[in-house]
Amino acid sequence: MEKIDKSREYVDRLLKINPLNKDGLVLKGWVEVYAVKESKNFSKNALQYFENVLKTNNRNIEALFGKAKYHELCGHFEEAKDILSTLVVVYNKFTPPLIEKFKVELALQDWEQADDTANRVLALEPRNIEASKFKILQVNK
Repeated sequence: MEKIDKSREYVDRLLKINPLNKDGLVLKGWVEVYAVKESKNFSKNALQYFENVLKTNNRNIEALFGKAKYHELCGHFEEAKDILSTLVVVYNKFTPPLIEKFKVELALQDWEQADDTANRVLALEPRNIEASKFKILQVNK
């Protein structure tokens, strides 16, 4: 928790100088996401920082990823999946949103959709470890 407090301190300094700095707001959101992860205290503060950035740029990849991760940590997997689906559409050749979506589908136990997403990941990145592990486990069941 000490590192999180130090990170908050640095980001707060940045936001004090420029409260509308998008990178600072996203960074503050991610610091709060990690605080949620550490403490299991599901404050909506993290979400608020990401939302402020998304008001001006609804395609900000860091804010969308952060918002999805927040929902995932809170157990709101459908919300996380919807956000990740948006990222997949906007950044269709970029595998990280697909990989995160795949993990959320596994958490939802949506095996068929997870299989489809794993196949999409492997089509873009044939040596992807996460998707390969799933395919191996699927074959061995």
